[in-house]
Amino acid sequence: MDSPPPHPSRAAPRSGHPPARPDGLAWLSLALLLAAAAAGLVPPTPRPFPASAPAGEFAAERALVHLREIARAPHPTGSPENAAVRAYLQRELAAAGLAVETQTAPLPFAPETPLVNVLARLPGRDPTGAIALVAHHDSRPARNGDEPPVSCGAGDDGAAVAAILETLRALGTGPPLKNDLLVVITDAEERGLCGARAFLEHPWCAEIDAVLNFEGRGSRGPVLMFETSEPSGWLVAEWAEAAPHPVGASMMAAVYRRMPNDSDFTVFRERGVPGLNFAFIGGYEAYHTALDTVENLDPASVQHHGETMLALARRLGELDLGAPRPAGELVYFDAVGSRLVRHSPAWRWPELALASLLALFATAAALRRGEASLGRLLGGGVAMLAAIAAATALAAGLVAAVLAIVPGARSHTPHDEIFFAALALAAAALVFGLARLADRLVGPRAVDLGWLAGWILLLVATC
Repeated sequence: MDSPPPHPSRAAPRSGHPPARPDGLAWLSLALLLAAAAAGLVPPTPRPFPASAPAGEFAAERALVHLREIARAPHPTGSPENAAVRAYLQRELAAAGLAVETQTAPLPFAPETPLVNVLARLPGRDPTGAIALVAHHDSRPARNGDEPPVSCGAGDDGAAVAAILETLRALGTGPPLKNDLLVVITDAEERGLCGARAFLEHPWCAEIDAVLNFEGRGSRGPVLMFETSEPSGWLVAEWAEAAPHPVGASMMAAVYRRMPNDSDFTVFRERGVPGLNFAFIGGYEAYHTALDTVENLDPASVQHHGETMLALARRLGELDLGAPRPAGELVYFDAVGSRLVRHSPAWRWPELALASLLALFATAAALRRGEASLGRLLGGGVAMLAAIAAATALAAGLVAAVLAIVPGARSHTPHDEIFFAALALAAAALVFGLARLADRLVGPRAVDLGWLAGWILLLVATC
């Protein structure tokens, strides 16, 4: 006669480590990678407004009317096309009711070629200071002096210039701002920021209390706030409250400071002027190439440029810019492109301490219960490092394979968001597979705690 099965509470203990299971921090990592893939498929760019939008709103379709004139042809510094763009800007700025002037200076390395900045002022009703909207009107010159230029500069930086003109039109439909608004459309940015450096000698430069610089490094995608001057916590807070779709992170700004890239904003940041730097970077294959045309530019990116610019102009235009400002920085990141989470950097250390203590308690409990050993914990940490290295190698290999196999992939990838989402999914599958393998080799608890230790180390590095 068969004996009854033992009661669960009296079941014999299992030897060895627990069997592999599909839960734990590997699932958390998989969820994060899937979220990255979803973000790549649905970039948080706003819907472009038509020309029939209310007069007080920014409309990408109205801005594109200007952009078709600005980016009609390549217009590098010193060219007849550049002079035509400059004349168009002067007419439009004057028609918007601004006092317009130009600033001329020689190119430092080519004195026979003048650069010409276009400057304009919208006087405030009771100014406590001035804010500046900055963009550049020149397009990329030819890489080889014997060749004609090819970039029409629609994204870099015609979209920002056109957004300034549409922003000024929208501002003109309401009461005057409290503060002065300065428009600084520089020349020769593509020749080494020469126009912005020349503007440092202009008397208006000393009046600026906050600078908002707008750039483009591609043809589509959300407008990122990717660089700040220091200190700028108060400006980040104003941007978070004013912008309808803020996209950016303090980590992004920290990384950018360590890169060799520059824009006109660099000149103001080095001078110590508070400010924020914005750009869209999707469709990077168009950057400085013949693909940088109005036809290839996503109107949603122009809309994001303009609605950010208009919202900040209205908010900063009404502040008491002479009042004392907090001197600190902020830690911030966007939540799906609609809200900005922000807090004081002082909170990072208590957060790190709390996370580290919880990790230590979890590790001590696992050791005490015999669910892991020091050797297995080390194996779990190695498993995490191996998974990250393998996922990185897989992504790099897939990119190299596409560039080698697909004709023209380097110069034209119209669906790069889908491509990067596919890379994230492939990396997620590999990471998950390696985590399951590690479960069987060293035990699920050791893998969990090894991954947890890895996340703590990443948190230490970012702090």
